[in-house]
Amino acid sequence: MKLVKPKTDFTLTQEADIYQTYIIASLPWVGVNDDDFVPAYFINYVFSAPAFSSRLMGELRIKRGLVYDVSSHFEHPAFFVTTRTANDKASHVILAIKEQLSRTAEKGPSQE
Repeated sequence: MKLVKPKTDFTLTQEADIYQTYIIASLPWVGVNDDDFVPAYFINYVFSAPAFSSRLMGELRIKRGLVYDVSSHFEHPAFFVTTRTANDKASHVILAIKEQLSRTAEKGPSQE
């Protein structure tokens, strides 16, 4: 297994005999006693709501067809986005995740 750890807070694992890349994105997050915990909990729900209603699933699977499944969760002190994709699509998936995180950070959640 080849572990690639770029400076972007994304970790990629690629196995030579498997045609998938496992992507883990991690970012600093809040703790349960932090004043921002409830808004952070809500943001996580927006990103990883059940079934096909989440922002990440809508963007990465339904709209772009890049992944089969994607999820997010938080464990103090980090927020994680995890997914698997075809090796040749990994850079597109990372870019799409970054776009969604940046968009939400700049504009907040929307009704999309």
